[in-house]
Amino acid sequence: MLTRLYKIFNDLRASYWFMPTIMVLAALGILAGLVWVDAQDPLGAIEGLEWLNWGTPEGVRTLLGAIAGSMITVAGVTFSVTIVSVAHASTQLGPRLLTNFMADRGNQVTLGTFIATFLYALLLMRIVDGGAKTAEAAQVAAPFVPHLAVTFAIAMAIASTFNLIYFLHHVPASIHTSNVVATLGRKLQRQVLSAFPEQLGAGDSDPAPYRIERPAEAVNAHAAGYLQFVDLGALQSAATAVNGRIHLAHVAGDFVAEREALAWVVCDGSVSEDVARRVRSSFALSARRTPARDLAFIVDELCEIATRALSPGINDPYTAIGCIDWLLGAFGQLHDRGPAPCVRRDADGVARVVLPEMSFETLVDHAMAQLRPYVASDRNAALHLQRRLGRLLLKCQSVPQRLFVLLHAQQLQAFAEPLLHAADLALIAQRNGELEGFVQAVDLGPMQVLTHAWLAGR
Repeated sequence: MLTRLYKIFNDLRASYWFMPTIMVLAALGILAGLVWVDAQDPLGAIEGLEWLNWGTPEGVRTLLGAIAGSMITVAGVTFSVTIVSVAHASTQLGPRLLTNFMADRGNQVTLGTFIATFLYALLLMRIVDGGAKTAEAAQVAAPFVPHLAVTFAIAMAIASTFNLIYFLHHVPASIHTSNVVATLGRKLQRQVLSAFPEQLGAGDSDPAPYRIERPAEAVNAHAAGYLQFVDLGALQSAATAVNGRIHLAHVAGDFVAEREALAWVVCDGSVSEDVARRVRSSFALSARRTPARDLAFIVDELCEIATRALSPGINDPYTAIGCIDWLLGAFGQLHDRGPAPCVRRDADGVARVVLPEMSFETLVDHAMAQLRPYVASDRNAALHLQRRLGRLLLKCQSVPQRLFVLLHAQQLQAFAEPLLHAADLALIAQRNGELEGFVQAVDLGPMQVLTHAWLAGR
């Protein structure tokens, strides 16, 4: 159930229609409530208030018709501008960012405001009654103008005007490359901090004692798709039910083919169909990846923007430099953190669920493998990435992490050798030599590290 609810919530949140629909329904509910309040005013107290009196029924209908007509026109323009901005972003930044723009709350609320105002004014026009059409009926029927509801329609029209001004600012700002990169970078930083333990070595992150050491039964997927979410609590309950352990075969973002193993169940007996169904229902598969639980997806989005910017058709190294800054900045937050916990235990401390390991090294390697071939061909991007790798190395608190970052700096130099000018290669080689000296002299004091020649910005 939790897996289904998560998938439904994630799909609704990323849809372009859900928020406008909620706003339309809310407007219709407010309309019904205000009309009821107006109808329950037999003494004319509301109509007696001059600032609430909007004149004759004919004039009110004309006013509401103008509001409805203008709102549906502006809503059409808003939708067209949104589609154009999405098309531009998909072309320049990559189609995987389409979900981010469709899920943008500013665009959804703007469209919802215009549509809700249009339907509110349109239905209110039907409620406004100009009175009886014959003299005989005039004795029992009187004109009905819900002044309170009309006042709210005017308020919605004013709010729509300010919303249009906001939208005209929001659209160019939302497709600005720097803002897109910064939004992805901040999202990556938040998810990195939440996924990894606070201190280096904290948590149960070593899967070595929990490798599959005896025959295990695979639970296969009944459908294909990208893994969006895993209900670890349900998996722990299923593992406890068979007094065994469940090893996950995939992490969020992996593509799972039909009849491919989702997990392996290690237990004394055979796995019943009920347990297999519980394990299978703990995995949410979808046709697309989402950044909600998928760290690698955000890394891929930033890498895609960077590689597109370095393509000959665009040739924008400074956009790539921005992506490098946010990527390496997020990785720098892991310098004092250990691998993400990959073992889930029950109340008695028994390991029940084992996840694939995610660490500082896996994230850095995932990003560098995509960036390196493209960055190595551009002088500005290559020098900046080498500088950022050096700063990341100086942050690392363990020798293996320093050696790992140094290896990537050396690989960048190797890729750049046949592509860059000799003077640029000499500068990269000089900086790598300084980094090697720092790694070899790990007993340098703090002040010596801060005054290291490499930090001078050469």
